[in-house]
Amino acid sequence: MEENKPKRRLHLGGIILLIVIVFILFKVDIKDKIESEQFEDNISYVKDTAEDLWDTYIATPLKLKASESFEDTTNSLLEQLQESFSNLLGTSDSSDDEDDEKSETKGLIEDTEDNLNDAQDEVDDSDADDDNIEYAQKKLDKAQYKIDDAWDAYDEEDYDEVIDLMSNAEDLIDSALNKISD
Repeated sequence: MEENKPKRRLHLGGIILLIVIVFILFKVDIKDKIESEQFEDNISYVKDTAEDLWDTYIATPLKLKASESFEDTTNSLLEQLQESFSNLLGTSDSSDDEDDEKSETKGLIEDTEDNLNDAQDEVDDSDADDDNIEYAQKKLDKAQYKIDDAWDAYDEEDYDEVIDLMSNAEDLIDSALNKISD
């Protein structure tokens, strides 16, 4: 088994203390070295290089990233706040458009139902032969199924499907009316 031996660490303070002791042993005048113009130039160079590295590789990229992140977060929160406020006041543009589309679609179904009822009356009052009346009645029955499907699509808010179904129902109604007028 391995024995746990204490690890020896040198701290920065200990290193500086060792350097000072070495200078004292070799009779180096530390005060003259620190106050020399060469030492001040070296310290100034190290300081400027460290500041440039900090600004170039750490501070500036971090500021840019933080700025972008803050801006994205702020914009997102503002949009949510505006949407919530609009919904609260009931002034949402998308809500108005949806209401208009819903209302128009409902009106289309109701108009097609009226057309179907009028066509049914015409078929019932028609003097056409029995085969043509039977054909027309089948077309009107199919139109009624389309209208029923359209109401289901309306309830599911599938307004494009409603428009397609109403177009088909109108074609069936026209076909029935054409058959009894032959």
